[in-house]
Amino acid sequence: MADHGSLAPQGGSFLSVGLPLQLCFAEQQGNAQYGSSLLGWKTGDWLVCEWPYHLGQPVPCQVNDPCLVRYMFDGRFIGYPSVIRDQQLRPFPFLFLAFPQSVEEVALRKHARVSLKEPLLINIEDASRCARHSVERVVGAMMHDLSLTGCCVALPSRTAWAPG
Repeated sequence: MADHGSLAPQGGSFLSVGLPLQLCFAEQQGNAQYGSSLLGWKTGDWLVCEWPYHLGQPVPCQVNDPCLVRYMFDGRFIGYPSVIRDQQLRPFPFLFLAFPQSVEEVALRKHARVSLKEPLLINIEDASRCARHSVERVVGAMMHDLSLTGCCVALPSRTAWAPG
């Protein structure tokens, strides 16, 4: 069951530099959606993001145009209406958007996840058909989150799992 909610943003806690954004400009036909990245913000005042391009040109928009900002954050789909406060093409194409007064969110997971950074060791058994004894080896990993139904564990990229 999805959890729909509206909440006031707590400072910049729901934001992070480089966060992939989806911008939808009300003036565009068909409510086209454009990708962008969050570059920074001033809590309670503005957000700055990359000006999205389409077919090699900046997406047409003007100061005071409304837009919808949406993104994924910590297992939730978050969105809020905003307004273009300012724009800049040179030296880099930026849009300055109004900081949200409130955000809407939808939980995408059935069970809440708890974020954590916990190192752990995983025993990997290599059971050969010819050997009577299994050989164990230990691999270091990092647990990133935990829920009632599972967890997210990151392994070193060069870890090779034994067959079976």
